[in-house]
Amino acid sequence: IVGGWEGRAVMPSIERILAAIPLFAGLDQAQLERIKGICNVITCPLDMTLIREGERGDAMYVLTKGRVHVTRTVTLSLSRMTVATGEKSFVELHGTDYPSFGEMALLENSLRGATVTALIDCELLEISHHDFERLCLEDPSLGYKVTRNMATQLSGRLRTANQDVLKLSTALSLALSRRQ
Repeated sequence: IVGGWEGRAVMPSIERILAAIPLFAGLDQAQLERIKGICNVITCPLDMTLIREGERGDAMYVLTKGRVHVTRTVTLSLSRMTVATGEKSFVELHGTDYPSFGEMALLENSLRGATVTALIDCELLEISHHDFERLCLEDPSLGYKVTRNMATQLSGRLRTANQDVLKLSTALSLALSRRQ
């Protein structure tokens, strides 16, 4: 695509996009070609929900053009009888960074942990669980590398989440102790 692609003169090849994604780090050119072979290019219009929190996931996505918003439902107990629910915005992802999301669907058919909605018209690469699993059986080295990268990413996210929980618990404890 020439011109108008997020300020670039020419859209990079799918292989170059895949090579820039940490999930596919360490893959050789032939393995990147195999990943490209299972990628579906999809488009979604403004306000379309790509992933809905709580629904089963069967694919991961790489944003190659556009912007999406990631939100989670937050429930807050206001009293014994009153509960408030709302959406909490987590992050806005930009196609210029080639962010990936929904990766856990490559490993298991689990429930989505967040909602991802298009803020503008978007273009994405979609990789289905079924196609990825088949590819891993055909090329165990590729499967190992991607699974190791995913484990490393998830480990980092878990570490960050644990630190956040500790900070929030400490802040809550301090706030409650000041009230007494």
